[in-house]
Amino acid sequence: MVVRRIFYLIFLLVLACSKDKDEDPQYVVKNYDVSIETTEGGTVSYAGGSIQAGQTVTVNASPSDGYKFTGWSGDATGNENPLTVTVYSNTNITANFERIKYVLNVGVVGSGQVSQTIISSSKKGEEYNAGTVIRLNANSNSGSLFTTWSGSTTETSSEIDITIDGTKSVTATFEEQIFNLVNQDNVFIGTGRWKIRKPKTGDRGSGKLNHCEITELIFRKDGTFTIVFTDLTVAGIYRVSQSQTSSFSIDLSVARNNYGKINNLTLTNNYISFSIVSSDCDKSVQADKDKDYDESKDPLACKIEGNLLSGPQTQVVSATQSIAEVKYEFSTNCPQLINSSVSNLPPGVTMSFVDNIATISGAPTSQASGVYNYLISLDNALSATATDPAAPASAEFSIEGTIEVTTNVSQTTCSQASITLIDGNPSPSIIIGEPIGTIVWELSTDCPPDSNGVPLNSSASGLPQGVTYSFSGQNNRIFVQGTPSSVGTYSYNIVYYDKQQLSISSVVASVTGVISVNASSTTSSTSCSADPCSITGALVSGAQSLTTTVSTNSILVRYDFTNTCSQVLQASVTGLPTGVTYIIQEVDANLAYVQLRGIPTSVGTYTYTINVDNSLIATASAPACAATASTTITGQISVVTAQSITATSCTVTETSSPSNSDQTIQEGNPISNISGGFSSSCGNNLTAAVSGLPSGVTFTFSNNTVVISGTPTSGSSGTYSYKVIVSDIPQSGQTTATINVGGVITVTSPPSCTQASISLVSGNPNQNITLGNSIANVTWGLSTDCPPDGNGVPLNSSASGLPSGVNYSFSGQSQQIFLSGTPSSVGTYSFNIVYYNGQQLSGSTVTASVTGIIAISSAVATNCSVSGSITSGNADQTIAEGQSITDIIGSFSSSCSYTLTANASGLPSGVTATLNGSNQLLIAGTPNSGAGSFTYQIIIYDNPTSGQASSSITVGGTISINPSTTSSSTNATQSHTINVTAQNSANYQLSGNDRNGTVTGNDPTVTIALGDTLNFAVDAPGHPFYLKTQSGTGTANQVSGASNQGTENGTVTWTPTATGTYYYICSLHGGMSGTIIVQ
Repeated sequence: MVVRRIFYLIFLLVLACSKDKDEDPQYVVKNYDVSIETTEGGTVSYAGGSIQAGQTVTVNASPSDGYKFTGWSGDATGNENPLTVTVYSNTNITANFERIKYVLNVGVVGSGQVSQTIISSSKKGEEYNAGTVIRLNANSNSGSLFTTWSGSTTETSSEIDITIDGTKSVTATFEEQIFNLVNQDNVFIGTGRWKIRKPKTGDRGSGKLNHCEITELIFRKDGTFTIVFTDLTVAGIYRVSQSQTSSFSIDLSVARNNYGKINNLTLTNNYISFSIVSSDCDKSVQADKDKDYDESKDPLACKIEGNLLSGPQTQVVSATQSIAEVKYEFSTNCPQLINSSVSNLPPGVTMSFVDNIATISGAPTSQASGVYNYLISLDNALSATATDPAAPASAEFSIEGTIEVTTNVSQTTCSQASITLIDGNPSPSIIIGEPIGTIVWELSTDCPPDSNGVPLNSSASGLPQGVTYSFSGQNNRIFVQGTPSSVGTYSYNIVYYDKQQLSISSVVASVTGVISVNASSTTSSTSCSADPCSITGALVSGAQSLTTTVSTNSILVRYDFTNTCSQVLQASVTGLPTGVTYIIQEVDANLAYVQLRGIPTSVGTYTYTINVDNSLIATASAPACAATASTTITGQISVVTAQSITATSCTVTETSSPSNSDQTIQEGNPISNISGGFSSSCGNNLTAAVSGLPSGVTFTFSNNTVVISGTPTSGSSGTYSYKVIVSDIPQSGQTTATINVGGVITVTSPPSCTQASISLVSGNPNQNITLGNSIANVTWGLSTDCPPDGNGVPLNSSASGLPSGVNYSFSGQSQQIFLSGTPSSVGTYSFNIVYYNGQQLSGSTVTASVTGIIAISSAVATNCSVSGSITSGNADQTIAEGQSITDIIGSFSSSCSYTLTANASGLPSGVTATLNGSNQLLIAGTPNSGAGSFTYQIIIYDNPTSGQASSSITVGGTISINPSTTSSSTNATQSHTINVTAQNSANYQLSGNDRNGTVTGNDPTVTIALGDTLNFAVDAPGHPFYLKTQSGTGTANQVSGASNQGTENGTVTWTPTATGTYYYICSLHGGMSGTIIVQ
């Protein structure tokens, strides 16, 4: 084996040495030329060179702005980019680019037109090269105003430039101008909130002050206005005035001082423009109406608020003793000065009003006594001046309090009074219709007389109607006289007393008597009518059973009686102690009350009974009627000597104590309601007062329960130690009891909120899709130091410009914004989603926004076709005048199985073309338009659904009508009737006949002969119809001889007297017009 290997190596060595040393192996390396060229609109990353065979070349094609890469040509095809080529021969490749072209869609809403002018670049067909600049001018028709653009622009001026960098859709909106700016009640039409459009950069008015930058303007129905500038708010009163030239202006005043004027007013339902001139602002503005504004919820609307600042809201003092000073604090945002008034203060107590603080102070006079429920009222009404009319109040506020004044008997200088009968019978019995005679008493007293000689006050009860009493200060005589007007027995009582009220008087004298009024023999026997009803009574004030001191303490007890009776209630009270009387008073048809009052003059225990019923007293014309409903209430009055009564000690206790009396809350958030219940050990009624609460927090007191609630207002941060004072209203012989409780409410400022930003997380905010497809979801992340609400949402948000079907949402958990949905309409939508920290975007200090464009194009059209032909009859016919044509029949069909529609033109009058449900065409009839040659055309077309293109087929021919041998003239005048309707403000729709045959469609041309009569039957509400010699809106240039011009629902008749071209037109809408040719 070893020998064999050695032999093999020797053989190889000999073989190698036998070759020619100069013969080397030949390896040929081939290079090829590579050339990369470009068309206009782009560059490539490699321009070419010499490349070794088998090597690869990579080329990237980059389009310039406004161009797109379309593919490779030469030795490479397709549109793969970058392109990798392996070189095996000389190679020539071209990168192809072409301009990007987009469509500009321009729409109009309302009455106006939009003109287009190319500023740069060029247009090809209906498409524009990328980068083309188009100038659009919105031109309104008469009576209309251009108000805004929508779609692919946020510009507001009537002339705008659009740069074509994608498919664009813009719509110009025109609205009818409002010329009379006040309604029938003389109220400004433009009330509401107007959002001011931001001026273009550099257009900031005259720049007198920085705050001349207006953000919103509010006109209210009550005549007040608010202008919100960037750094302050101005509020006042406005008044609309009209000049002799019918132009309107608005005068602005603040606190009766002239602030400025608004001129050049232009108004529609949703748009306003004007010039404002004041001492610190002079500029022109445009604004859009805030459709979400609710005046009843306007935080800037005039209002007045108030609360107790210090002192007791309810207190009890003795006569001549100074009350505890009470102060109420009020606040307002009203532009007018606040008017203040107070009613029902005790004599000697007054109110002052300085710097919106009302102070009640003073000492009740010696004659003051009783319970005084006073009322403080505030409003912002303005009285008339020499230059300005009165302005009613738009804001009112009131607050109540109570001062009870008690008396001290030992302080009186009046000790006795007595009454003696001088003449007459105090208890007469008479027949109805007769006078009672004159009854005279004499009053004796040591009480000093007033300026009229009257020493005492007085009251009477129980006298029959028609009988009165009087007092003569000259001889201290009391007179009772008169003629009763109703039958019955009347127990009367006349009382004289020394104080302002009987219930607190210490000197009392009275006389009583009974007047019996009997029916006469002629009294009517009219029967009593049934009155099924009910009466219920209840104690309202005072005690049903009470103990009082003889000749010292007064009694005041009230019972209310509700009823369903038709008659006036009658009442009687028995068992009262001497010195105590009663009155009955009707409040309304269903409520009356009985009040017991007076000072008992004899010791004892008295059980009294109150009887109330609906009985009727006999009159001269009707008998007495028994009661059909009644009720009885009993009570007890114990009258004791001063030595036998001991003051009762009462206490007020807290029956339910709140666990949240101390709270910490942030400004703008409501506190948790603080509720506490109270009771009196003596069962007395209670009153409550609360002081020291933060602004925006108030209290209520009902059913012996205090409830503190509300929301601390902005700027109210601080610590508030509040007090709740609950007192009872003592009965006779009791002392006042009071309890004081309270707590601490700490109001903190809201956390700082200084920044917010939004960044794209996923998706493309700029998308091009086909209608019917969903957009690709887009996600943004929100970053902010603003505190979140309970749902994790830190900021308010709003969106504009999104197509219908596309919505945005926010996740408080991930702090992300999501955009998704399926658009429902074609167009280009520039959207904006804004997040902000205020209640409204205007005025917010922290904002962040995202924008994008969603372009939705129509689905690719499906190719459909219409086919068919004339199958019977001759399309070209010649007939004699008055002869019917031979029926022409055709059969047609749609490749998409659509129902077809036919549109005919040029047929002679009297000949019609119809297409039935089986798509069969029939042309038939008898011409009545006279001799002539009529070339007609029938267009049969389909009605495709969305995403398919319309298709049609046209057939036609000529119908020649020879003159009849019996016809006297081929030029006889004719009468033509044409129906006129309108579905919108763009076109009139006509149907009828003219010299050329059928007239139909939107604003067609009408052709007649000189001497023919036109009858336009108009049914187009809102579109006045005129015949004119020149085109254009308005009522000028009317033709002569036409009747009923301007009708909206009637017939306009006209026989022209000269050949020429005339026009029919709507006087309000320039697009609704057509031509009349008179030959």
